[in-house]
Amino acid sequence: MAFKRICEVHFDPINPQQVIAPGKLHRIKNQDSCCIWKVEMAVKNLKSNQSPRLWFALKGENLAFLCIKTHIDNYDNNEIDRIAELRINDIL
Repeated sequence: MAFKRICEVHFDPINPQQVIAPGKLHRIKNQDSCCIWKVEMAVKNLKSNQSPRLWFALKGENLAFLCIKTHIDNYDNNEIDRIAELRINDIL
């Protein structure tokens, strides 16, 4: 819920305010009026390269959480990007 509130402020269509640092927020893909993003979540006592990554999509006022991975998972960024793109079709 806290991240949802942050997104409501950051992506407000009328009065957006930068709440998420540009280095922590990455646009993955823009497709059919929907945008897929990846954000590095801040977690206390973790180094920035250990922070969990969260893939989410925005379409209008809809926010959909697609994937989350941590450094422990030893994941491939490109593979998770593809999974996020596939999931968006199922969700939105």
